[in-house]
Amino acid sequence: MGDRIYTRREVSDLPAAAAVEPSHHVVLVGSTGIDVDPTRNHELAADYDSERRMQGPSLFSSDGAWAHLQVLGVHGQDRVNYPTERERDHWAGCMRRTLAGFWTGGPLVVLGDMNANPFHDEITGREGLYALRKKDGVGISRKVSNEKTHSVSLYNPMWSLLVDGGGEAPGTYYFHRRTRTELLWHCIDQIIVSAHLEPRLVGRPRVCTSLMGDTDIPLLNAEGVPLRVDDKPVYSDHLPVQIPIDIKKVESCRISAMP
Repeated sequence: MGDRIYTRREVSDLPAAAAVEPSHHVVLVGSTGIDVDPTRNHELAADYDSERRMQGPSLFSSDGAWAHLQVLGVHGQDRVNYPTERERDHWAGCMRRTLAGFWTGGPLVVLGDMNANPFHDEITGREGLYALRKKDGVGISRKVSNEKTHSVSLYNPMWSLLVDGGGEAPGTYYFHRRTRTELLWHCIDQIIVSAHLEPRLVGRPRVCTSLMGDTDIPLLNAEGVPLRVDDKPVYSDHLPVQIPIDIKKVESCRISAMP
């Protein structure tokens, strides 16, 4: 799509943008042609998330071509300071409850630094975001274990980056100190969509290996590793990710969270 939604690490590359600053954890930015729906009280969204790591506005196009697109920004709890199964389960439940309180059932984008790969339980499980591969079922409502609530499965296109040769970069985050895992590359920065938007994705997600401007600024060195100086990232320790969505073809709709 011509209009894009940016995460915090992309803000410095924008010549002009209107930022929504909900907290120090998450920033959502709308480009020209995208406005925040004034009829929804977005300040209340912070109350859904006890960790203050999620925030979402409802958006519409200035030309009236589309409306009621909801975008939820996430900055997941990291796996170094919160590594235990109990802590991961707590964060998964936090994401699910926030999503349930925010999402009205129409077209939805969930994006940000998840601090989890697409295959981790807090991303795939019904007790978390319930974001799956297309072949695993999208838009399906399932009961949450030991609860009376239900989760509706989302579509996670980031799985396409996990295959060998999946893109210019093998992931969005390079863990250069292999102390806690054998994996070097991780796909923890993700763009996840509801079933309404899955058919409207234009191609696969792309991990950006340079910042585009008057001249392209590389983010990787000659070995294909994110640039670092004195063991610190030059720009960021993450690579940006993007995927085009043809939202002008998406009709406003509602789905039920119950079967």
